[in-house]
Amino acid sequence: MAKYETQEAQAEVIRSLCDFDISRVEANLTIEDPLEGITFAPGSESISMNVTVIGKSMVVDGDISTSSPVSVRGTVNGNIKTTSDIGVNGLVNGDITADSIDFNHAAIRGNSVAAKEVNLSNHSVAIGDIDGGKIVIDGKVKGNVTAKDALYFKSNALMVGSVV
Repeated sequence: MAKYETQEAQAEVIRSLCDFDISRVEANLTIEDPLEGITFAPGSESISMNVTVIGKSMVVDGDISTSSPVSVRGTVNGNIKTTSDIGVNGLVNGDITADSIDFNHAAIRGNSVAAKEVNLSNHSVAIGDIDGGKIVIDGKVKGNVTAKDALYFKSNALMVGSVV
């Protein structure tokens, strides 16, 4: 956990997280292009992988349900459910259910449930409960965390909620 010079400094950080406005994160998200560096074979019209990609300029209003991996670089205003993995480098306003979830420079306002693993990187924010097998937190969480196998808090982790 992070170390603070005074209890008041720690209390101020916790107060700021409780009053957290996710719109402040939206303006500062670093969105990476998931297709950058990928080349297509001559005559090929699609990537050989079966990945659902929400591009950085896309806004999806509605739920997504698929069996393929999902890459969210833009904004999804709805729930996402897959039997595969999800990588989020954008904004999700809704619940996520997947095999594994990786938040990298992401913001989510909703619950995250993964059968295997949830990773929340340093520059990510989750407002909602997180449930998974192995959970690694290096970002900010406002909600309860339930880890079935293992729970790791890295040096930048900040949490307001309960560990179950």
